[in-house]
Amino acid sequence: LLKAAVEDFAPTYLHRPVVLLVTESRRRLAYQDAAQLRRIHLEPDARIMPDLLLADVGAPDSELRLVFIECVATGGAMSRERVAALRTWLVDNGFSGIRAAFGTVFRDRSDQVFRRLVGDLEWGTFVWFATEPRDLLVLLKTGTFEPREALDGILERAGEAG
Repeated sequence: LLKAAVEDFAPTYLHRPVVLLVTESRRRLAYQDAAQLRRIHLEPDARIMPDLLLADVGAPDSELRLVFIECVATGGAMSRERVAALRTWLVDNGFSGIRAAFGTVFRDRSDQVFRRLVGDLEWGTFVWFATEPRDLLVLLKTGTFEPREALDGILERAGEAG
C-alpha cells in the first residue's frame, strides 16, 4: 500500500510530490529526507508520524502543502485522535497556518478492514483505494463546504461522465 501511495497517489494528486518520511513498525523512521526536512524546518517525531509524509512543493500558489497518510492493512486509520496529534505537532513546529491534508490508504472499498474502520475516520480527511487510483473519497466537514454547492458540483460532474 505504501508503494502504491508513493507511485500512484502522489503523482496523481500532488503537483510536485516529495517523500519527506516513511515509517515502519520495526523502524519508526525507516526513511527521511533529512535535507528537505531541514529546509522546511520540520523535526519529525517518531512517536506520532504516519506511515508516509509527503510535501507538495509545486503548488500553483507556491505554498508548501503537507500530506499525512496512513496505509492501512490492519489498523491505524486517520482518526480524530491521529489528526489532532499531527495538527499539534505542526503547531509545535511553527506550522499552524500551513495547508495540510490527512488521508488513509486502503487496498479496496470491499476490504473488511475498510468496513471495520470507516466509522473511525475523521471528518475532513480523505480515503484513497489502491485498486481505484483515480478516485478519492473525501469526508467533507461541516463548515468547509456549502451543501447545495457541493451537490451541484457532484451532479455537474456526473452529467459530464454520463
